[in-house]
Amino acid sequence: MTVRYVAQGIHKTYGHNEVLKNISVEFRTGEIHAIVGHNGAGKSTLLRVLAGVEKADNGSVILDKKTVSFSSPREAQSLGVTCVYQELRLVNELTVAENIFLGQELHHGAVLKRKEMNRQASAMLAVHGLDISPSDKVRKLSHPQRQLVEIVSALHKNARFLLLDEPTTALEFQQIQELLETLKKLVSSQEVGVVLVTHKLDEVYAVADKITVLCDGKVVLSGKTTDIKQQDVIGYIIGEEQNLGVREGEISVRNRRKEFLAKGPVLQVANLKTSKIKDVALQAFPQQVLGIYGLGGSGRTEFLRTVFGVDRIVSGTMSMGGKLFAPKSPRDALRWGVAYITEERKVDGFNPLMNSVLNMGLPVLSRFSRYGFIRKHKLQKAVLNVTKPLQIRGSIFDPMQSLSGGNQQKVLFGRVIMQDAQLLLLDEPTKGIDIGAKSEIHKFIRSLVESNPIAVIVVSSEEEEILTLSDQIVIFRSGVCDGKLYRSEEMTATMLRTLALEEGC
Repeated sequence: MTVRYVAQGIHKTYGHNEVLKNISVEFRTGEIHAIVGHNGAGKSTLLRVLAGVEKADNGSVILDKKTVSFSSPREAQSLGVTCVYQELRLVNELTVAENIFLGQELHHGAVLKRKEMNRQASAMLAVHGLDISPSDKVRKLSHPQRQLVEIVSALHKNARFLLLDEPTTALEFQQIQELLETLKKLVSSQEVGVVLVTHKLDEVYAVADKITVLCDGKVVLSGKTTDIKQQDVIGYIIGEEQNLGVREGEISVRNRRKEFLAKGPVLQVANLKTSKIKDVALQAFPQQVLGIYGLGGSGRTEFLRTVFGVDRIVSGTMSMGGKLFAPKSPRDALRWGVAYITEERKVDGFNPLMNSVLNMGLPVLSRFSRYGFIRKHKLQKAVLNVTKPLQIRGSIFDPMQSLSGGNQQKVLFGRVIMQDAQLLLLDEPTKGIDIGAKSEIHKFIRSLVESNPIAVIVVSSEEEEILTLSDQIVIFRSGVCDGKLYRSEEMTATMLRTLALEEGC
């Protein structure tokens, strides 16, 4: 029997900011229903209301024809509504089985029935084709495995509606395909309803039965995916005028390609070896975006960490501007003019409680300090000059955590401008960002390299992003890269994957 979960006339306001405006949408078991929209459109807030994390100011939530008002996520779970967030909630020091049974442990008196929990957990994992030991600590699992364990845990708690917040953000291509297949099996075999918040439209059209588009806190489009064209969805998310500009911009980038090899490299790497990478050689030139492509575990992120002075060099050499470069710390790399925007911006990219002004000024505070005191007026003036072209939505004087993911990323790019960097390292620069903010960031990166003598190195798991952004591409495999350059306009996604899987780089 089909169960309906309905949001009706939902309003939600934070201070003077109205985030959800009369949202009405219906979800059903046996269906995958995607929610898409630009950053700040209200997707995550709606998910939190549905999951019992937030309470709506007005409107009602109806589950199986009964109006409900959850006081907590635990109460929502007890009625079959569970949310799996982008930042997973598993306990790393507990086993897989203990996480699956967390809050519903099997006891014999005061003693945990571990063998029975392991047996049942093993059976649940097997049903979903997961070759994971229930007795392994969660910290030993890969991110995709943890994600699937959290989904299994939700299903064990008799979830009728599974709310997923950007579930494929950290996954590789094959892992994404496996997760999407798992979701399709779930809705068909277990009568579960899946609410999928994502920015990846190709995934939406691969698995979703229905799609709802949010814009500025309102539902602007909703219906069966078979009845709605993907181009129409893009138009609603970023606007037709901007959408056309993105396509024209990508073409003009190709037409404005410059000859970089005549200039000396900003960064030159030869036979680089660390505890995590085996042998890397490459060059990055000014006014060039060098794309690094490889599968998970190929050493891409580890290479960036080495250039930024986080990981130590075992052997080999690096040089910047023709001078030997061996940073012993991030502070040392900053002095050389290296800027780094990490994959996990919420973990190590910024201080969430500081405002955007201070976060942008952190690497260069000495420029705005006198006798140990920060000259706030001078810093704010400099930041405002930088942020104007970035079009940050939200107050730069509020804590960073109040901004959406795309706007947080724009602040970090503003920090790069403040640093006046010679080399910019970008690790998954649009991870978890919607298509509108992604196109803005792509335009900014291209504008940055074309108007400044800066070299940019980009790591991305999205083939289309590598092909769109990069002038040239190198391939990493198992910690090895020979520096062979591939012109991006001559490559395809299939060619990239094939090269990444070959025995040698």
